[in-house]
Amino acid sequence: MFPTPRLYEFESFIADPRCKPHLIAVAHRVFGKPRRADKLTALPRGRLFTRFMLAGFATHLALDALGARSYEGYPYLAFSLWKAPHRELPPKSDRTALQVRIAILRRLARTLNVAIDSTATLDEADAASLVLSAALCARSSGIALAISDPGEGQFFVAMPPECGA
Repeated sequence: MFPTPRLYEFESFIADPRCKPHLIAVAHRVFGKPRRADKLTALPRGRLFTRFMLAGFATHLALDALGARSYEGYPYLAFSLWKAPHRELPPKSDRTALQVRIAILRRLARTLNVAIDSTATLDEADAASLVLSAALCARSSGIALAISDPGEGQFFVAMPPECGA
């Protein structure tokens, strides 16, 4: 489970004149040539195709080659669904972001009777949110959805039971 932008956004990333040639070449290899290249506009400054995104796609392709099904997951959504009601989830840029996420992870881990490392980074906390969410849905009456779109991929969302009411 790993988050990625929509296909249109990748097509826009590679249309951006700031995109590096090797990333454009890899994007063409992974996605093919953009379907609507004449209508693409570059995304706002700071939104570029990155090596991190390539790692996600390489992982997806490797899992696919092994015959394993993989889904995208959105950690911010997972944290938002499992957070305490009426509490805000601070953005990652906020200095309290990691503390708040770890508090949510600890609560989820206690429910599953497992331990987590409190020295996690934001990226580790994101991964843990997806794993713990899926485990809680498997163990309880939570709701797990797999959503599929031919052009955008497969997405997995695990929700607490109260979201289904």
